[in-house]
Amino acid sequence: MKTLVFIAMGENTAAACTQQLHKILGSRVNIIAYTVDAPSIPVQIKADLVLFASHEAYIHAKKYCQKTVTLIARRSINYHEVGKLFSIPAGTDVLLVNDLPDSTNRTIALLQMIGIDHINYHPCCPQMTDYPRLTTAVTPGERQFVPDFVENIIDIKTRLIDITTIVEMLLQLGFLHLYADFLSADYVRDIIRLTKDSYHAVNKIKQLREIVYQKKLENNNIAIYTFDKIWGKSAVVLDTIDRAKKMALSDSSVLIEGESGTGKEIMAQSIHNASLYNKGPFVAVNFAALSESLLESELFGYVPGAFTGAKREGATGLFEEANHGTLFLDEIGDAPLPFQVKLLRVLQEKQIRRVGGNKMIPIDVRVIGATNKDLEAMVIKGKFRKDLYYRLNVLPIRMPPLRERGRDILILAKAFYQQQAMKHKNIKCTAEKYFQMIDPIFLNYSWPGNIRELENIVEYLTTLSPDMPPDKRILPSKFHVFHENKPWGEEQKSITVKELKESIYDEVAKANRWHISIGRRSLAEKLHQPENRIRLMIESLKQDGYLFSRRGRGGLLISNKKPDTDKVNF
Repeated sequence: MKTLVFIAMGENTAAACTQQLHKILGSRVNIIAYTVDAPSIPVQIKADLVLFASHEAYIHAKKYCQKTVTLIARRSINYHEVGKLFSIPAGTDVLLVNDLPDSTNRTIALLQMIGIDHINYHPCCPQMTDYPRLTTAVTPGERQFVPDFVENIIDIKTRLIDITTIVEMLLQLGFLHLYADFLSADYVRDIIRLTKDSYHAVNKIKQLREIVYQKKLENNNIAIYTFDKIWGKSAVVLDTIDRAKKMALSDSSVLIEGESGTGKEIMAQSIHNASLYNKGPFVAVNFAALSESLLESELFGYVPGAFTGAKREGATGLFEEANHGTLFLDEIGDAPLPFQVKLLRVLQEKQIRRVGGNKMIPIDVRVIGATNKDLEAMVIKGKFRKDLYYRLNVLPIRMPPLRERGRDILILAKAFYQQQAMKHKNIKCTAEKYFQMIDPIFLNYSWPGNIRELENIVEYLTTLSPDMPPDKRILPSKFHVFHENKPWGEEQKSITVKELKESIYDEVAKANRWHISIGRRSLAEKLHQPENRIRLMIESLKQDGYLFSRRGRGGLLISNKKPDTDKVNF
């Protein structure tokens, strides 16, 4: 007799799915069920097949199955029970209660996918503390996790093993030929019985909602990120998040500055979701992606017949789409000067006029701008309007580059590694061990591509070395360039004393504006110079009265004395 071992995170799932397996397999297969923390689970499981209830169960218990064929189950909603949900009035807010965050969100997604989306689900599980106090809760067999204040519990029973997994399981055990007819008849009968009266209507609703959802995604009208999705524990990141949370409560304009790949849009979405505008849309426009001729019609809309090729019915602009929500002006530094005048007028007057029209339309929009350029320098050079800069820069935020975030680099690398581990079964090493041979390299590399570059490198490493910690030799060549007193991946630049002093003064001034501590080590990394040379230049600038140090570890400050680079012997 063949043996099938089923492993689940919790007892309810183990019991329900084991009962389903017994119903299908009868006495032909010896079925043994464990939970991941069961004391009776063997150190080395011996079976013809080990079936895991979820990815979480696999991650926790795969160590027991090193020499055994494994399969991770796909699980579907218990269709016999979902009819209970149609008694809930449309638009009702309910808690969706499950045992883990991932299974909670997965259950919500499955319910919405099959068209049961007339109610608003709010995830709730023991690991969460931030959920609303609602009177109704829906749970897939996990009543013990429902909060005490809930008055009405609707139990749709535990999610069962999907038919596609059943087929894979029977193929692995060599029994598909015995059960094929039974499976077809059993599942087709259920599907017909459950969908006979409502299939076409529910399917149509599902398709329409999916079209709307995809359209919102394409138009960047949904903000999916919140502050808890911003990974990192460095002081500079925690300080940035703390400031942003306070700024979210205001309705003033925010300007997010930072290098490419530092997470400016994630920050913008997080501010939106923490603001009073979070019930409204989040609409994004990228100025680098639109030509000057399209900007006005895209942002302000147009009336019928406004120009050749215009839609017969006209079109609303992004400002109108973002009404009562947030408009994210990404890469605002690329906005053409002529258009900046029109944008400033809208921000001042809080009303727009469509292209070709004469009617003024009031708008209530929170504006968040973002750029990887130095707008202040562009203002001085006449490439960005000074009045628009100060209109946008009411609440400034600087997203720190990855090289300034210290050990956050490893935190992010491990998080990206976990994401890869969820996708690929052959990734078996723990995140702590995986990077042990290349930690110093990661910490010393300058990361010009920031978080985006780090995510790509982790995917690269897990592709080439999925089952063991990578050796530094498999890293791309840019990581191999290392000389004493030089950062990884960068050659020291040839620079005169005068140029170096000017650069040091500018970097310190910039850090002071953003209230960021800066010293010789960070200056050496930024300017790609040996620390001893940076130290000599700093001492010279101090003696000339242009710089001074704060007490303790406060870093460098510029003095009130303004350097004149034409007269001072820098």
